[in-house]
Formats: sequence, structure tokens, C-alpha cells
Amino acid sequence: MRDDTSFCGVCGAARASERPMPAPGGPAAQAMPTEQPIEPGQAPEPLSATEQSQELDTELVDPVVTAVEQALTTSRQGSVIGRLVLFVVSLVLFFIYAKMGNTHTGAVILVVVVLIHELGHWLGMRLLGYRNTSIMFIPFFGAAASGVDPQPSGIKHAIVSLCGPVPGILLAIACGAAYYATGQPVLRQSMHMLFFLNLLNLLPMYPLDGGQVLEGTVFRRFYMADIVFRVVMGLLLAGCAVLLQWKGLFVLVFFVFTSLPSRNRIGQVAEALRGMIPVADRANASRVPRQWLIQIIAMLQARMKRPSTAVAMLASECRAVWERLCFHEPALWATALLLAFYVGMMVMGTIAWVVFTVFSR
Repeated sequence: MRDDTSFCGVCGAARASERPMPAPGGPAAQAMPTEQPIEPGQAPEPLSATEQSQELDTELVDPVVTAVEQALTTSRQGSVIGRLVLFVVSLVLFFIYAKMGNTHTGAVILVVVVLIHELGHWLGMRLLGYRNTSIMFIPFFGAAASGVDPQPSGIKHAIVSLCGPVPGILLAIACGAAYYATGQPVLRQSMHMLFFLNLLNLLPMYPLDGGQVLEGTVFRRFYMADIVFRVVMGLLLAGCAVLLQWKGLFVLVFFVFTSLPSRNRIGQVAEALRGMIPVADRANASRVPRQWLIQIIAMLQARMKRPSTAVAMLASECRAVWERLCFHEPALWATALLLAFYVGMMVMGTIAWVVFTVFSR
């Protein structure tokens, strides 16, 4: 773009170019655009969404946005071989941990019970269309199944959460009946382990399966309710850690409380953007459009005491914001049905455990 004004290199005074000025009122003068002056004290007109996006694009450090995009893409394109290697290595490490202070049979039962539980989650994810599903064993804690839902919803979230403990409770009842008929000690040990692990996971505590059910059906509707829920559950976990003297729970409590600022940022940004982003742009939760990724990063950094450029953290929070924006809340009747089934499984499992414990003595 050519400028019709040049500056003198000696005194810095502006001088007109040699091109003649158009006559007042002539056609050239009429064609020239004019800007409306801003009166003193008058606020400038607000920028449109497109202009804001362009302004953000120039203000943000482009390498950060590109690095976050690459991190999000890499996490979606996990290698099948890599996930298999991680599963085998974590399984071996977990068995070594289970063998400490336990018999060989007890360690095998523990590993099998945990594996059955996580396979239930994994199978539920596969049937409901999750991508990049995997299972990883975590010494001192148990195991975790993970996957990416391209169209997240509260119904699917709750169903996947229940797919782990429900089969485990049903299998525990079968083991109890088989032990009552045969008297095999291994069946009695398996029954108690299945009941304990799966009923423990149904407790309404985050990140246990019961807490996940409540999050998908109730607490995703209001992010502040989610924050309060996590605080209460963190306090309950701290109490359980003290009563049971379970060191692993103290680590879990630490992560629950240190994640609260991040969860608060995620909820605030998602609520602020919910009315701005068209529904068509939120059709796929596995891909964040670049123009919205730029805005999400800017809004997250604006809510940090010290704006961070840590790619892994920004990618994780951007993914959580986008999944929350794409999340489909369940209808009230579906919420009531899922919660009734969840409570029913807890009650049935507890009664069955007490009955088999009494009659197996």
C-alpha cells in the first residue's frame, strides 16, 4: 500500500507528495473514503467477532498456537502399538506391586479383578464410538481406561462409567454362588475382591466411577456445582486417607485440590464461549477449529496469574474447554433413570455382599 505522505530525513516534517490533490467536490474527492472523527469522550465502536479473532491472531505468539495444535493432534493419533506396549509394561509393574506383601494367588486375583473392571470400561467405549481407547495400570492406585469421544454426552459418559463396576458386581454374585455350591477358597477370595473394588468405585467421589456418573448427569450442567463437588469429594477422600492410612489416597487428594484452579478456568471460558460459537462448529469434539483455539488460549491465559506458554497444560485445558462446549446434557428423564440404576446397583451389591459374607462363614 502506497502512502501519499513522506517524511523529511533532516527535520522530520511531513511534506506532501508531488501528486496534485484533487479539486474539492471533484469525482476523485468523492471516491476517497472518509473516516468519521471520534468526538472527545465518545467510546469507539466495539469490534466484530471476526475482527476480534484477527486481532487475537496477531497478538498471540503463533508458535504457541501451532505447538498446542500439534499436541492436540498427536494425542488424537496415538499408535496402537504404543498403547499396547504401555498396557503390557504397566500390567507387569502393577503385578510386581500387587505381589508385595501378598500371596501369588492373591496378586493374580487382584490383577484379574482390576483388568475385568477396566475391560468393562474399554468395551463400553468401543461400543459407543470412542476413539484411541486404551488401558493403563497404575501402581498404588489401580488402572484407568481412556478414550476420545467425538460427540460427548452425559448419557454416554454415565454408561461408560457404569460399564466397569456393574459387570464386576454381577461376577462377584456369580463367584459367591459358586463358592456356596463348591466351597473353593479361591472363589471366596475372588468374590470379596470383586465386591470391594467395584462397590468402592461406585462411591460418589471424584475420580471414582460413582463421581463420574454424577459429573456426567448432574454437575456438567453448572461448572460451579462441579467445583463445589470436587472440593467436597477431596475433603472426603482426605478423611478416608486418614482413617485407612492409605498413602496413595493422599497423593490423589493433592491432585484433586491442585486441579481446582484449572477446572475453574475451564468452566469460566466454556461458559463465556457457549453463546458465541455456532452449533455447527461444535459438531466434532475431537478437533478444535483454529480460530476458536486462538480465542480459547487467549481467554485461558487472561485468567492465569502468570500467563503460561506450557504447551502440555494449554493443550489439556483447551481440550477440556472444547469437550465441555461440545457436551450434550442428558434429558431429565434420562438423568433420573441413570441415577436410579446407579443407586440400585450400589444397594443390590451391598446387600449381596453382606448376604454371601454371612452364609459363607
